[in-house]
Amino acid sequence: MRKYVFYIFLLVGIVLIFYLSWVPDASMAKAIKLPTWLTDWADDSENETIRTGVPFLGLGLLIGFHLRHRNTSFRGWSLSLLLLTIVGVLSELGQMFLPFRYSDYRDVLWAFYGSLAGLFFGHILWEMFNRITKK
Repeated sequence: MRKYVFYIFLLVGIVLIFYLSWVPDASMAKAIKLPTWLTDWADDSENETIRTGVPFLGLGLLIGFHLRHRNTSFRGWSLSLLLLTIVGVLSELGQMFLPFRYSDYRDVLWAFYGSLAGLFFGHILWEMFNRITKK
């Protein structure tokens, strides 16, 4: 059952990324119901590309916990980073076909950085949790 919970969260996260990348209007306030402070931050022009990294940070954390739980090799971690980056690339490619959206290579970079940070912090937090609980 635990395995399915991981895959459900993973699927929801990926679907959410594609949904938010492919809605006709890039405004977060119009796309999804979120707290006002969050949509204000996301819709600020200064945060236009960095906001792409936020959901990838969350997915990276989720996958990082899963990989640590399964004691996955470095190859598995590298493959996870590659697959998350491919999700970022696909979400940007989809925007090329939408009339009021535009694709930006910086969004792919932020997807990569967010994924990398999420995987890294997933590993670190897993280690901290294990050290605390084993005392």
